[in-house]
Amino acid sequence: MAPLLISIFAILLGSDLLAGEEERRTIDILMANPISRRRVVYEKWLALAVGTLLLSLVLELILGLIGPLFKLHIGWRPLSAEILGVTLFALFAGTLALALGAATGSRGLARGVSTALTVAMYLVSTLAQIVSWLKSFEWTSLWYHALGTDPIRSGFLIGHIGVVVLVIGALLLASDFLFDRRDLAT
Repeated sequence: MAPLLISIFAILLGSDLLAGEEERRTIDILMANPISRRRVVYEKWLALAVGTLLLSLVLELILGLIGPLFKLHIGWRPLSAEILGVTLFALFAGTLALALGAATGSRGLARGVSTALTVAMYLVSTLAQIVSWLKSFEWTSLWYHALGTDPIRSGFLIGHIGVVVLVIGALLLASDFLFDRRDLAT
């Protein structure tokens, strides 16, 4: 549940950073300052990344410190690998919401599409374990790359982490490009 809950947090925040301000008609105050749209996008994404990371670190500390009281002995390294996957997947979901908000100015559309895609990726990766024909599509799910390789047992898998990081980077660049070229509703 934690990966989905942290992803929901990131989607809500990511969709609100640009599209939410635009819908509230407050973005014109921000854009009246002598700063570039590019800077606005990257600083808002940084806020998303820091918020997602802090929430993930709280989860890791709770599991690492309180888990042993409930006979949950994972170890810090495997737990950190799992939390890294959770953080990256949530950051992907939030960055997707940011990109959709930058492209459309619609918070609802950004939230809906991001949530639907996040759940679809979770389902593809999870159901691929029991539905044989889905196994060949599992690699298309970022859930698989972030968490489906069982980071607790396998640890940090750089190739899979790299795929998620590349997609996040591409979405961030798309956010910059789309926001810079769109006429804002003010």
